[in-house]
This record gives sequence, structure tokens and C-alpha cells, in this order.
Amino acid sequence: MGHRTLKRVPLDFQGPLDKVWEGYINPYPGPLTCNLCDGSSQNTATKQIADEFYDHDGDGSRRWCNSITQDEVQALVDEGRLMDFTRVPLNDEQREVVRKKVADGGNSWLPYDNGRIPTADEVNKWNQRSFSHDAINRWILVEARAKRLGVFGKCPVCNGEGTLPHPNEAIRKLHEEWKEYEPPTGDGYQLWETCSEGSPVSPVFASAEELADWCAENATIFASEKTSRANWLKMFVGEDDLDTGSLLVMQPGFIGALANAPK
Repeated sequence: MGHRTLKRVPLDFQGPLDKVWEGYINPYPGPLTCNLCDGSSQNTATKQIADEFYDHDGDGSRRWCNSITQDEVQALVDEGRLMDFTRVPLNDEQREVVRKKVADGGNSWLPYDNGRIPTADEVNKWNQRSFSHDAINRWILVEARAKRLGVFGKCPVCNGEGTLPHPNEAIRKLHEEWKEYEPPTGDGYQLWETCSEGSPVSPVFASAEELADWCAENATIFASEKTSRANWLKMFVGEDDLDTGSLLVMQPGFIGALANAPK
């Protein structure tokens, strides 16, 4: 899916530019962040272990991402998370397997574990060099450490949900029953972005041609990439029926097709 949409709206439509359309935003408060676990879903002890993994909020003295233990290394190996150690060839037989795999168009990883279990010191030095522990590794390590210490568990207040129902039953009901709605339809042509929930990004024009003129000067098809008036118009008046209210401008593969088109 692309990030630009053409919408047919009334010529006098006044939706604020670059602001999410009100019909896409539920005005009623939803579930509240749990005040005990702060949305983490973990009990206090597990959350503390997780917070101290990088210790971003402290002075770094409790950081343990570079001092994991051997049982924690094993947890990563069991989940297939240390391929820099376990999926590299160690002998001629394994190197031949990789050579054939690459020759057939595959990647250079060994297709099975090489049998090696790295030491905690090796993994800690590896992470110090490359900051290789991502969010998945972090959670595996937090769970392994918390279980070893006998403290692993869900938040007892939200039962691991991270949120609590709104205390006001009437507001909770309104939030659950609210349905989003589209802007009114009309004779105008307007460009919208869909990176967020959806918001108008151009003035309303009386014709697709006028909107295409504006887009050629002011709009992008992807990141900072622009395209010609002709290409914009082609998107606006292609095979889609513009009278249906809205259509997706950037069809799958369309950006690639425009790459060699005149700017």
C-alpha cells in the first residue's frame, strides 16, 4: 500500500491540512495504561530486570546487556538468535555446504547449527562491538534471568495486559461503540496522506488537472521523490472510478514503475 490517496470531497471542504481527519480519531478515552507496570505487562521484579538491561534511565551502573551469563547465552542459542556463532561453517564439510548454497543463489549462512555454543564472554564482547542485542534478544534474556531468579511473571494488576479498562463504564461503552467515518464526498479533488490514520495534504481543486498541477510542484510520491504532472494525472484518472469517493493512488509496484518516468 502506498502513502497517497485521492479523495473526492466538497469544494468547500475545510478539513485542516496535515491534521488527522476527526472521523479517524476516537474521541472517547480507551483503556488506561496500567499504573503499576507502566504498560510493560510485567511484574515489578521482572520490569526492573528489563529496565536495567540497558539502564537508559540510570547512570549505566546496573546495565547488564554486556554481562550476560552462560545460561542466558543458551537461551539465545535455543531460540536461534546467535547465528553469528552457530550458523558459520567451522570445517571443510560445512564450508562446502555453504559454497553450494551460495552457488544456488542462497545466503552464506550454514543451513543448520554448526554445533558450537559460544561462551558468555564471547557473546558479551560481540555485543560490545556491534550492539547486536535487539528487542527480541532483550526479552529472551530478561525472561531467562527473571526465571533463574524465580521472579518472572505478569503484572498482578493488569494480568499482563499492560492496560486497564476505563473506570467510567459510560465512557468505556462510548469508546467501544464508536465507529470511524470518512469525510463527506463531493465534486472536489484533494490529495491525502495515509502514513498516519489519514489527513488532507493539499487544497481542494475543482478538477484532477488542477490537483495534478499542484502536486507536481508541492507533493512527493515517496520520501522526497517527486514526479511529473502527467504521472500524477495518470494516477488520478486511470482505470479507477473517481466518483466512488476515494481511491488508493499508489498501487503496489507503481512507485517502481515511476522510477524511470520523466520528473
